[in-house]
Amino acid sequence: MKTYILSIAGVVLLTAIISIVVPNGKMGKFIQGMGKLLTLTVMIAPFATLFMKQKGELAFSSANIAADERYLVSCARILSERDEEEIKKAAYYFAKSGGSVDLQHSFEPLQGAAVVE
Repeated sequence: MKTYILSIAGVVLLTAIISIVVPNGKMGKFIQGMGKLLTLTVMIAPFATLFMKQKGELAFSSANIAADERYLVSCARILSERDEEEIKKAAYYFAKSGGSVDLQHSFEPLQGAAVVE
């Protein structure tokens, strides 16, 4: 804990000295921002150990990710029903047009179009 507090104090002191030395302007704002980011990183670093199983290995890196079979089956069923509706609609318009093929997505007849075989 003592080293943690000393490291935060050191980074804050270093950032303060750099902000005094660096001139104002775009580069000064950038360097001050980087100092703040460094301070934040030092403050957050100990919390990374909460996610470590062993040294160097994250706790969630080896998690087993499995597919949700019920969700996949449900999606497949919905897509199948939609496809079936589209097929029925296409068959209806195919039969309605006397067996001629109409290559449109909306299945409404196109004026002046002819089927080329």
